[in-house]
Amino acid sequence: MNRIILAMVIFLAIQSIAIAENNPSELRFSNTQQWSSTILHLIKTWNPVWISLSDQDKQKLSPPPNNNSKTMAIEVEELLQLQIKRSSKDVKLIKREMGICGWNMDGFIIGSNKEIDGFLIDIFFDVTHAGYKLKKEINRVRPSHYDKRIKPSIPVPNHAAYPSNHSIQTHMLALNLADIFPNKKRALLKAAHQITRNREIAGVHYASDSKIGKLVAMNLHQKLITNKKYQNKVIKLQKKYKNNNKLFEAFTRENYSTCKGYIRGFREGAGLNL
Repeated sequence: MNRIILAMVIFLAIQSIAIAENNPSELRFSNTQQWSSTILHLIKTWNPVWISLSDQDKQKLSPPPNNNSKTMAIEVEELLQLQIKRSSKDVKLIKREMGICGWNMDGFIIGSNKEIDGFLIDIFFDVTHAGYKLKKEINRVRPSHYDKRIKPSIPVPNHAAYPSNHSIQTHMLALNLADIFPNKKRALLKAAHQITRNREIAGVHYASDSKIGKLVAMNLHQKLITNKKYQNKVIKLQKKYKNNNKLFEAFTRENYSTCKGYIRGFREGAGLNL
């Protein structure tokens, strides 16, 4: 009996994929790729430390363009144009920026200051969790699985496209750092924008993924700054580090290694496979 049920499930899955391939409007992440078990575990088990996404927050967000819409066609064409212009220098940067430890936030890098790092990493995983939950619900197909002409310069992530977690994460990181170092806000947001844009150049995100990711980060940050505990932590860090310009000269190989160790430790502590 179990074999019969399993065979039926496999048959229906194959049939669903075949239908989607013949009808682009039916393409979703779930019928073109498989979710990472590590990410599914994070969605299920992560307990937010600072911030989480409420149902009310979700209602403020617009859905992605329909697959057969004019907006979708425009976004695909934009990606094809970016692909034509993509250089070997772009690809090198894109590969470095695949994870948080490769993000050059105007010279700042996680791994340069233990006190600030711990504060930022907790928030980073909170918004990462929020982004994955949205991706799971919205289920948007990745660009290269929607249009085979799109050739990504990096492996296609094994989670849905909308919203871009890189956009959520980098913009939240920029806003958190700007709370501590107000004079750096413009440069930090510029860095977040470029890292986000590079995911489009890579061919793994549509422009609307990036746009909604920034909006999620800004909405969550507005909630965060009303948190008295967050306010007190920011004031403490401001007093201690506000004039420490060396923190923005810290993008070094040594700090990159420290960052990798932090992330590894957090993932192991959360029971996530590496």
